[in-house]
Amino acid sequence: MPEEIRYQDGPQGFRAVKPAQGTSTAWPSLETISTSWDRELVRQFGASMAKEFYEKGAHVHLGPGVNV
Repeated sequence: MPEEIRYQDGPQGFRAVKPAQGTSTAWPSLETISTSWDRELVRQFGASMAKEFYEKGAHVHLGPGVNV
């Protein structure tokens, strides 16, 4: 039987379902990161968030809606 897909969303951090998943980083909003105009910072931000979510068992990271 295939494993269930686990979704997580956003900058407020990984919402632990099990206490064993530990703590969560409070990530800044994407608007905050984008105003830096620093491509390397944006890359590091994405890689770091992805690493944390992956290590805690998330398969999909849901992105925020942007109303421009």
